[in-house]
Amino acid sequence: WRDKVTVVTKAGYLEPLAESQGRDGLGVDFPERVDTGYGFFHCIHPTFLKAALERSLARMKVERVGVFLLHNPGYFLTAAAGGKGSTGAKDATDGVTDGGETRREFRRRLEEAFVFLEDRVRAGVLGGYGVSSNHLGQSSTNPEAVTVEELQDIAQGISTDHAFSTIQCPLNLLERLPTLPVGTDGRSTLQHARGSGLVVLTNRPLNAWRGMQVQLRDGRARDTRAELFLDALRRALDA
Repeated sequence: WRDKVTVVTKAGYLEPLAESQGRDGLGVDFPERVDTGYGFFHCIHPTFLKAALERSLARMKVERVGVFLLHNPGYFLTAAAGGKGSTGAKDATDGVTDGGETRREFRRRLEEAFVFLEDRVRAGVLGGYGVSSNHLGQSSTNPEAVTVEELQDIAQGISTDHAFSTIQCPLNLLERLPTLPVGTDGRSTLQHARGSGLVVLTNRPLNAWRGMQVQLRDGRARDTRAELFLDALRRALDA
């Protein structure tokens, strides 16, 4: 049955620091890591991706995966925009200013990651790759936005025969940005993805982010829309 299953894995998070060192030996001393401010670092540098991919293959006892996703590369943009994780002596955004420099640096990091993943595709280790991002669906004018067009443009710049194949984004009754128009052409993120021939995976079907995590186990939510979300989930489960 193995040929009927697509195995997908992600990398990007260096989880709570002591835990990540003790669990899999990855440590935290990879280049260009971003301090998220949430008790873990984030990194998409090829040296980290190589280590994470090798450990993932070993844990799953496979020699190849269908899709490898960069998990939330937008942490760099959030930190550079002054969000949580934007300070700290070892923060990878130090020295990055505005005037387009942040976006250029973001594209450079993505390009280096894509080049590494293209190499792994050619080596037969990956079937393809993509990006999982909570920022997909944001307006293109938002400094933290990650857009299908930009991701496609970076991949095309590497190779016209690139293996960039997949995006993943949250989609539920509260988080609907991927279904709404973005940019100037009136199309949504999902429509852009379909037009580009990308596979779309969605996440958070049974929980949502609305300033905080909203989960079924919460019982009551703090605002009307979040409460409607929980009620809809309860009805669906009852049915």
